[in-house]
Amino acid sequence: MNKVTPFLYGIKMGVLYAAVSIILALVYYVTGLDGQAMIMSIINIVVNVVLLVYITKSFRKARGGYMSLGQGMCMITVTGVVSTVISYFFNLLYVNYIDTHFVEKSLMQTQKMMASMGGANDEVMEAMRVQLEAQMEFSGLNLGLALAGAVVMYVIVGLILSLIFRKSDPEAVY
Repeated sequence: MNKVTPFLYGIKMGVLYAAVSIILALVYYVTGLDGQAMIMSIINIVVNVVLLVYITKSFRKARGGYMSLGQGMCMITVTGVVSTVISYFFNLLYVNYIDTHFVEKSLMQTQKMMASMGGANDEVMEAMRVQLEAQMEFSGLNLGLALAGAVVMYVIVGLILSLIFRKSDPEAVY
């Protein structure tokens, strides 16, 4: 019987996944790519897919080459939730203590983008400012919404990856 559990492996990989996400975010902020939404999105998707495939395959390998659908889904969901919590608190730390002008810079970039598409009035920009500032403060509601979104997203991602990479143990008793 293999001792590698989906929950513990998911916690370990969630920390790794969060670390990669934080490093990527810092690279975006330092290089100025955070204003290039399309480029950021493409890079994020590629890095996330590669990393989640690696995590899933390494979990199956750690379990002797076998992984059930449920084990894979559980492990990916735990990985995503742990990463979301760590990333949530990093983002709060970043915008409130490291880059205290983050909200203003984001609004300026949004205003430039909207101006190129036909513009936005001051009321819309002020509403966006209020919403963005509320998101950048800690609240149980914001954390709860982030966790709820993470659970839904990573259950779906876990299902897809588990369907692709599952392999039943022929000696397992069900």
